[in-house]
Amino acid sequence: CGQVPEVLGTAHVFRVFTGQLTTHGMPTEEARWLERLPELRELVLKAFRYALKVTVDCAAMAEDASLLEYSELEVALLELERSWHLGEEGAAAWKVSMQERVPNLMALRRKG
Repeated sequence: CGQVPEVLGTAHVFRVFTGQLTTHGMPTEEARWLERLPELRELVLKAFRYALKVTVDCAAMAEDASLLEYSELEVALLELERSWHLGEEGAAAWKVSMQERVPNLMALRRKG
């Protein structure tokens, strides 16, 4: 928190995607506050994951995510809500999505 995102690097993206809201292994003031509000925490993580998925999709299609029209973004977000589960593989929500046969699942893994 309070740092330039480019400095934090890809490990930061992985940590936040997997719900680890810490900086260098230590919870920040903001992370501690968010932990006290579990519903908001889940919404923040969902928004981050959706933004990452839209960005990855745009990069794969050689498009600039910042140039998406609102209507295109709305379609993409509705598709994510309807047909995707983004989160930690093996987490309770992941298992529920598997049982409910959510058509698309996305998780991040570390190599190794």
